[in-house]
Amino acid sequence: MAARIGPLLLVASLAALGQQKESAGMVSAALPESILMPPPSVGVLLRFERKPGSGFVKDLRREVEAIFRPAGLDMHWEVLDQRTQPKTYDRIVVVEMRGACNLGLINQAGGPAQERSRLGSTRVQEGEVLPFSMVDCDQIARAVWNSRGNATGRLLLPVTYRRLTGRVMAHELLHALLRTRDHRESDCARAMLITSDLPQQARLVSSEVAALRRIGLATLPSALAEGPKPGGPGRPRGAGQ
Repeated sequence: MAARIGPLLLVASLAALGQQKESAGMVSAALPESILMPPPSVGVLLRFERKPGSGFVKDLRREVEAIFRPAGLDMHWEVLDQRTQPKTYDRIVVVEMRGACNLGLINQAGGPAQERSRLGSTRVQEGEVLPFSMVDCDQIARAVWNSRGNATGRLLLPVTYRRLTGRVMAHELLHALLRTRDHRESDCARAMLITSDLPQQARLVSSEVAALRRIGLATLPSALAEGPKPGGPGRPRGAGQ
């Protein structure tokens, strides 16, 4: 039976955030300097429940790629339909985009503010994290609309909507790409957000960058992934002695 990680929640107060230790599973050693390899290709395959608004995919891509830029991933975005087959990549993540993913419909997303709102999730089956995620555009729009507050807040709605959607997507991609269920106190890996987080630009921490850079090693021969051995090319056994 499949379950879902998380979920990523929006909470109303800072008190709801617990202090979590950095997960050892997110920390990776740096790549050997001698390995020269192209960045791993990542296919983000979007499946929309409803037709997205004009420019939505472009804005989402810009936000997510800005977050992941330090990792140097070769990211590709496709909108799935029944007429085309997706291309081949080192890693793929299929993301179900629920609701109305349309910036122009934020003012129709009103509703009673909830203490916790589920914004996204990633599937887990028998303890294994699967490359299938979900982002709930309706819940994101409702969270943004309910956070608008004063006139200044209303002017920032488009920025807040784009950033929150990108942040939720980045959170679920971290689960799927790193195949981890762990949460931690970083911008993109915390289990819960607070309303003051919404307009902020999210950033990866160094251990997340290192872990993402290593996902391409799964496609390398084991000898390359392990790095050079003593006496290997460039330094014959006994050289310099």
